[in-house]
Amino acid sequence: MQSAHGHRRGQADYRQRAATAETVNADAKTHRGLDSLTLRGVDKAPASVTFFALTCDILRAITLGV
Repeated sequence: MQSAHGHRRGQADYRQRAATAETVNADAKTHRGLDSLTLRGVDKAPASVTFFALTCDILRAITLGV
Protein backbone atom coordinates (compact mmCIF):
# COMPACT_ATOMS: atom_id res chain seq x y z
CA MET A 1 0.00 0.00 0.00
CA GLN A 2 1.28 3.46 -0.89
CA SER A 3 1.87 5.95 1.89
CA ALA A 4 0.32 9.41 1.94
CA HIS A 5 3.77 10.94 1.51
CA GLY A 6 4.39 8.91 -1.64
CA HIS A 7 1.02 9.93 -2.99
CA ARG A 8 1.75 13.63 -2.42
CA ARG A 9 5.14 13.29 -4.07
CA GLY A 10 3.55 11.57 -7.05
CA GLN A 11 1.03 14.39 -7.38
CA ALA A 12 3.82 16.98 -7.25
CA ASP A 13 5.78 15.07 -9.90
CA TYR A 14 2.72 14.90 -12.13
CA ARG A 15 2.10 18.65 -11.74
CA GLN A 16 5.68 19.36 -12.76
CA ARG A 17 5.36 17.02 -15.75
CA ALA A 18 2.10 18.65 -16.76
CA ALA A 19 3.76 22.05 -16.72
CA THR A 20 6.55 20.91 -19.03
CA ALA A 21 5.78 17.92 -21.24
CA GLU A 22 2.06 18.44 -21.67
CA THR A 23 2.58 22.09 -22.65
CA VAL A 24 4.84 20.99 -25.50
CA ASN A 25 2.33 18.34 -26.59
CA ALA A 26 -0.54 20.84 -26.56
CA ASP A 27 1.53 23.34 -28.56
CA ALA A 28 2.34 20.65 -31.11
CA LYS A 29 -1.30 19.78 -31.53
CA THR A 30 -2.87 23.23 -31.59
CA HIS A 31 -0.26 25.56 -33.06
CA ARG A 32 2.09 23.36 -35.06
CA GLY A 33 -0.37 21.03 -36.81
CA LEU A 34 0.92 17.79 -35.32
CA ASP A 35 -2.56 16.51 -34.45
CA SER A 36 -2.45 14.31 -37.53
CA LEU A 37 0.49 13.26 -39.67
CA THR A 38 0.49 13.76 -43.41
CA LEU A 39 3.08 11.03 -43.88
CA ARG A 40 2.50 7.29 -43.92
CA GLY A 41 4.73 4.49 -42.88
CA VAL A 42 6.66 3.20 -39.93
CA ASP A 43 9.81 5.05 -41.00
CA LYS A 44 8.30 8.40 -41.91
CA ALA A 45 6.00 9.03 -38.93
CA PRO A 46 8.74 8.87 -36.25
CA ALA A 47 10.95 11.01 -38.50
CA SER A 48 8.24 13.65 -38.61
CA VAL A 49 7.87 13.66 -34.82
CA THR A 50 11.65 13.79 -34.38
CA PHE A 51 11.82 16.76 -36.74
CA PHE A 52 9.13 18.50 -34.68
CA ALA A 53 11.09 17.84 -31.47
CA LEU A 54 14.23 19.29 -33.03
CA THR A 55 12.46 22.43 -34.21
CA CYS A 56 10.79 22.79 -30.81
CA ASP A 57 14.20 22.64 -29.11
CA ILE A 58 15.65 25.20 -31.52
CA LEU A 59 12.73 27.59 -30.96
CA ARG A 60 13.11 27.15 -27.21
CA ALA A 61 16.84 27.92 -27.41
CA ILE A 62 16.14 31.06 -29.43
CA THR A 63 13.50 32.15 -26.91
CA LEU A 64 15.91 31.63 -24.02
CA GLY A 65 18.73 33.41 -25.87
CA VAL A 66 21.08 30.46 -25.84
